[in-house]
Amino acid sequence: RQQRRNRQRIPLPCFRAGPEIGVASTKAFTTQLAALFLLAVTLAKQTGRLTPELEAGHLAALRYLSVAVQKVLALELAIKLWSGRFADKHHALFLGRGPHFPIGLEGALKLKEISCIHAEGYPADELNHGPLALVDQDMPVVRRGCAGVQTAIRAQPKIHASKGAGHCCWCRDCEGGMT
Repeated sequence: RQQRRNRQRIPLPCFRAGPEIGVASTKAFTTQLAALFLLAVTLAKQTGRLTPELEAGHLAALRYLSVAVQKVLALELAIKLWSGRFADKHHALFLGRGPHFPIGLEGALKLKEISCIHAEGYPADELNHGPLALVDQDMPVVRRGCAGVQTAIRAQPKIHASKGAGHCCWCRDCEGGMT
């Protein structure tokens, strides 16, 4: 009984992501990231590590999320064409840098769940420490959040030079977008 009472006193967040329609629930993942982001902003504000200007900027970025999702959905045709490159592949590598690393992991998980293609998510900074040896012409590489990052820019030629691997650069600031 005491355990039941204790559980009842713990406030649990309600994410309101809606029902999970398929195995790959992107909306649940996105909702959890948004909740963690708000928690981080709140903790930073309460500890005096966040100026009002930075707080306003972070909240504006979070409010932009629905616009960003709409922009990605508008790329449906381009994504369908690009995804054809994965159809005959058996492996893929997803790279993410910094806060984009979990998105790389989630991208790899989605590819595995939906297509049964082996995929791995990896920190972009760790490319030279192992996974680069696995990349070949039959292993597409997807990069996220790497624009303006010197390590990732240096890694790009290594990806191409590693037996002709193709890659996708999914960054707001990237020149050329998906390649």
